[in-house]
Amino acid sequence: MARGIGEPGGLASARSPDASGELGDALRRLWDETRGDGRIRVAVLDGPVDLTHEAFRDARLTNRETPLHVAASAHPANPGGHPAGPAARPGPAARHGTQVASAIFGRHGGPVKGVAPGCGGLIIPIFTEGPGTGGGIRRGPASGGSARLPSCSQTDVARALDAAVRAGAHVINISAGEMSGRASPDPRLVRSVRACAEAGVLVIAAAGEHGCAAPQIPAALPTVLAVGTPARQDTPARQGAPARQGAPARQGAPIRQVEHGRTGRPSGGNCLITPAESVLGAVPGGGLAAGSGSSFAAAVVSGVAALLLSLLVQRGHPPDTALVRAVLLRSAAGTGTPPGHLDLDAARALLERALADRVPPQRAKAGQREELPRPAPTPPDDDPPANGRSAGRYTVSEDARRTRYRDVPPDGFGAVVVELPDGRTYTVDDLRYPLADGGRPGMRLVPAADERPITLPDGRRVPGYGLLDDLLRRETGLRPEDPVYALISYIRPEEHRLPLTQLPNGTKLRIGHRHIAAYVGQGRTTQVLPLNTTWRGTGPTDMRLNLDHYPGTLHTVALHGVPQATLNRNGHIADHLVTALARSPERTDSMHCRTIDLNTVLQYYRDLIRGADYLGDLAWRTNCSVHKTIVANLMVNVPHNPASFAEIFGPDGPALWDDLRHRHHELTGVRLGPDDETRFTPLWRLAGLRPEAVRPLSPRDHHEFHAARAENRLAGYGGPRPLAPGVGMIWRPETVADLLGAFLGTYLPFRETGGTAAAGLLLQMRHLAVEMLRVSEERYLSLVTPAITELLAADLLADPSGSGPGLRRRDGFDAVLARVREADGAVRRWCRTDLRGLLDHCLDAASARVAETRDDPRAAVPSTATAVEKLTRLGEAVAALDAEPSFFTSPSIVHRLALGRHPSSPFVRVRAVCTVLDDNELVPWPDGPG
Repeated sequence: MARGIGEPGGLASARSPDASGELGDALRRLWDETRGDGRIRVAVLDGPVDLTHEAFRDARLTNRETPLHVAASAHPANPGGHPAGPAARPGPAARHGTQVASAIFGRHGGPVKGVAPGCGGLIIPIFTEGPGTGGGIRRGPASGGSARLPSCSQTDVARALDAAVRAGAHVINISAGEMSGRASPDPRLVRSVRACAEAGVLVIAAAGEHGCAAPQIPAALPTVLAVGTPARQDTPARQGAPARQGAPARQGAPIRQVEHGRTGRPSGGNCLITPAESVLGAVPGGGLAAGSGSSFAAAVVSGVAALLLSLLVQRGHPPDTALVRAVLLRSAAGTGTPPGHLDLDAARALLERALADRVPPQRAKAGQREELPRPAPTPPDDDPPANGRSAGRYTVSEDARRTRYRDVPPDGFGAVVVELPDGRTYTVDDLRYPLADGGRPGMRLVPAADERPITLPDGRRVPGYGLLDDLLRRETGLRPEDPVYALISYIRPEEHRLPLTQLPNGTKLRIGHRHIAAYVGQGRTTQVLPLNTTWRGTGPTDMRLNLDHYPGTLHTVALHGVPQATLNRNGHIADHLVTALARSPERTDSMHCRTIDLNTVLQYYRDLIRGADYLGDLAWRTNCSVHKTIVANLMVNVPHNPASFAEIFGPDGPALWDDLRHRHHELTGVRLGPDDETRFTPLWRLAGLRPEAVRPLSPRDHHEFHAARAENRLAGYGGPRPLAPGVGMIWRPETVADLLGAFLGTYLPFRETGGTAAAGLLLQMRHLAVEMLRVSEERYLSLVTPAITELLAADLLADPSGSGPGLRRRDGFDAVLARVREADGAVRRWCRTDLRGLLDHCLDAASARVAETRDDPRAAVPSTATAVEKLTRLGEAVAALDAEPSFFTSPSIVHRLALGRHPSSPFVRVRAVCTVLDDNELVPWPDGPG
């Protein structure tokens, strides 16, 4: 909130950020080392900025127009326009934008002392001084006054985020938001925020009216660093206009400039509190004003983040935004400041400690310009690696297509043709993944062989694993001596043509994936298999590829800021121990698991190393998918060195490290020495968690917690609790709804099947859910009923008359139910007589849903996507309420992660590299290798 010179608490009481207590003292100490590096860019998403102000003299600032402002500058109410820059109009949008920008970039020695004046800046306006309606710009009345605060849509913010990433921003400041209790995040905004995290861009946003207790959108999104302020004593917290009374929560609600924010206990582990009372700032026209609240707190933290990034690049390190985010959040857990408050000195100390674990950077020679480190580009497919071998391009041989893969056509490998009851067909690329050349879906086929060499098209003979290992090293930047590690998901491409009603059978419920293992190089895999397996190998930690059973797609796992060789070495240690010691159930198709949260994964690892008896119980046994999920989470969360074990496992850590070394020597004959240890910033730290939060429970505490959960006593339970499922993990565990949603989204495009046929398949699959996931039929039907309603509503919208194809009329349910009962077979318990009643109920609800859509244009239009969304949300709610946690992991998880179709950590990237087949099944592409 901005105050003028004559207002109470105005300019007379204004001060620069370095004048506020302990934070100011720490900031001055940091300025002694750096005031910012021009190679670090901070994007300000706010109102227009008056760059002619004296505060910005010599500042490295660049304006970036968005489509919103191109339109706004041409609006009759804004003649001459200039949405940003020298002629920024002095309305509330420009006033706010200029103040926020000056808090970051104001030059020292000028009228306003900014936090990071030496950094580069990108001014990307998302608010204008245009009218309150039209042009996509909406305003609302400010609380308690007649002034009107600017607003914009969540889509506008998403576009601005995309523009900032394209322009090379490292930090993005957003001093705006929409109350999360009144709106849900727009999927477009969620995608853009996630893209920022994947690109290594740190988004910092004002927490808003309710501060850290309930951050607004986008501050509430998990990868955003939210910033709130301490509670104000003299002025009540205020924000932009309240939502219309009775308005439903909606996507794409307006983002509003923030006036003022109050604090609360940090929520979700991604919120900081920092003072921002009467911060001196510039206003258009050369004036000055004081500003307070989370808008200016966010600007201060954005400046601090830019300074820490400047320290990194000035010492020759890459600008590691994930590390900076982690140290800022961890600083708030210390004793130097009140709980949740930014402690800049502690953040600097944490940064220095993290850098001490890294390889010293190579500094530029005298007189040579020092460029920011950039990742090495991936060579194109036809560039041979250093040793001269190239995978080239291969296709499935005619003989293999005809026999092994059941007459799959030349262009059909990795896809399935679905046959509809009326004779029509459509194709789904279910096993394919984006390729490097523009992201088109396909499969990169690589030949390999167990225990025999393969012959290249030019006649050279290489080891059976040679092309595969070369490709993995080339794609992940590994040297010849570095370890290889990838997850291999075995697939069933022979299921390439199926009737619609047969899709849930076989492996298609798991998106065509049968089994998951780890590839550790030189043709070796680690596997969890039934005791009566016929797969070749000497034991679980030394299996062959076994490609004569199934082909496999290899997926690499990368953690932000960690060299791939280090991460792979860490994965080898964890994988060998867990694979050698874990026990699998007799029925490996059962997908339930206990290790659904990070604390329990660490508990499992600790007690597995020590051979705890309870891990032999059936509930703790792991099938292939659960097994590799445990390994993957250990790989990114547990650096294997004594200090990390002491930090993660507490006082028991040193003894556990000794036990691990002893167990490793017992299993491998090799003693882990200092050169074998791994050091890096683990995922839980990047996610802003404290060591105390991730510490494993004792078996007794684990049992007591889950007993209280089962008996609905958690409200009064005072014992240790684990983190929520998925927090600090590579991906969130799956629910029944996730599995069904993935199936719907993959195989049942509405334009091909309509909603009624998809609803019938959901009913048909209930017995599979009961058998595989131990979900009662009643629970399953309660899960799918809202999704069925959405699908039928989509049918009604597509064909209101009910006369079109797709069995959209009520009397068409008979045909659907006949197919359901046919699939149920002779099992009496599946021949439910009330399924017709359930469909009738859903159709009535669907009619009401359609009426709602027509009456309220803001309501989401029913579709397969909204059906999947309802499934997912309800599945999470049900899983949280179940007495026995109903989470699991399916073999298709890594494939869906690579496609971006399952929630995962923004600090981890899972990527499909290639699909490996037995070399007897592949031939060079007709136009030659490469």
